[in-house]
Amino acid sequence: MGGKWVVFEGVDGAGTTTQCRLLVERLERELENGRRVFATAEPTEGPFGAICRSALRGGLPLDRRSLALAFTADRSHHLYREDGILVRVEQGDWVVQDRYLYSTLAYQDGEDRDWLDALNSLFPRPDLVVFLDTPVEVCLERISRRGKSAEIFEREEALARVSENYKTVIEREASRARWLLLDGAAPALELHERTFDVVSEWL
Repeated sequence: MGGKWVVFEGVDGAGTTTQCRLLVERLERELENGRRVFATAEPTEGPFGAICRSALRGGLPLDRRSLALAFTADRSHHLYREDGILVRVEQGDWVVQDRYLYSTLAYQDGEDRDWLDALNSLFPRPDLVVFLDTPVEVCLERISRRGKSAEIFEREEALARVSENYKTVIEREASRARWLLLDGAAPALELHERTFDVVSEWL
């Protein structure tokens, strides 16, 4: 039996990392027959991901298209390498992922909309996308509590634009994957239980 692939999406501070952690911990308790759970994220910790992370932190100035290409190269390596997402799912493992191509489409949207769509059109879609629809003001408050330097998108105007872009992304992608839309301002454990209600159908 093949595994399953669950992706969490939302603007910075939406709570995707927390929800990934809670789901991974739950699956590690629930999975049987030697099936494993693999927690991952984009950008990855690989060589292309390092370029993306440096750019997001302002350490590597990249134009919009170059950044999109860096994310695309990171994504392709993430999917197709020997221990990548697709191999793990095929061998029966579960993959729980913090961000995927939907983040690229939302964060780097603009006049390159068609180009971005084409760039990501051939990548496979996951079994479930959980979108945390979290108010921007809540996200900014959470980001401020981290005590870290803000990344280039972690500002009110940028997050508001990305939040609107996600609406377009979800509309365009609705038929290509199963989506679960949740109020990201709700308590973390409540969001986890609603996610697991869907995930448990596959256990």
